[in-house]
Amino acid sequence: MVAPDPGAKGQGRVSLLTYEQARSAAEEVGVPTYMARLSIFQMFLRHPKLARALNDLLGVMLFDGELSVRLRELIIMRVGWSTHSLYEWTQHWQIAKALGVDEEDLLALRDWRASSRFGEADRAVLAATDEMVDDGAISAATWDLLVENVGALGAEPKTPEQGRPDSTEAVSSPADPSSTAASSSTAGAGATPGTDPDREARILLELVGVIGAWRMVSSWLRSLEVPLEPGTEPWPPDGISPANGD
Repeated sequence: MVAPDPGAKGQGRVSLLTYEQARSAAEEVGVPTYMARLSIFQMFLRHPKLARALNDLLGVMLFDGELSVRLRELIIMRVGWSTHSLYEWTQHWQIAKALGVDEEDLLALRDWRASSRFGEADRAVLAATDEMVDDGAISAATWDLLVENVGALGAEPKTPEQGRPDSTEAVSSPADPSSTAASSSTAGAGATPGTDPDREARILLELVGVIGAWRMVSSWLRSLEVPLEPGTEPWPPDGISPANGD
């Protein structure tokens, strides 16, 4: 049984820096200063090197990734829901909506297996997410489904003008529906003509990375009881949490 996340009520098990202190610490170690507005970085910037490592790891997948932005956010939201991470769900509800992810898709994540909103590629990704959260690894059957659908998992290539933002909003790159899936359970092997085996391998690596990284972040958030930012309503849009929404 997963215990409720107490983060919304407390001040954290490690006290937060003020915004000014966090901003100064961020500047010293090369963390974007807009991160200093977030409670998670107001806490982690007490350990600046660790905060920099966390920012760099998540930043690659948020701003320089090749996985579909929509699928990335579905993964993160599903991890937040299934691990009862109030902070992760609440933060990425706003991010996902800002990136154009349909609110009904986000709500359907609560019980995605019973929903008709998700196609084969979505369902393979969500099954992989649940398996990594529950068992620590993706099953062979689910991996085969991911490889079969890899062409639908990627983001459109970014233009030269796109890059890391100067705010907390992530860069949006919609899924490319014209990509062609691979036909082998080994990424990059036996690819069909017109595909890029190296890119397909990167997408699959990134998918596993997103699930694992935000599963780790969920554990940190819950263990440290990182609070929501002041004025933020928990468990949007309706206050339903996994404790009363399963």
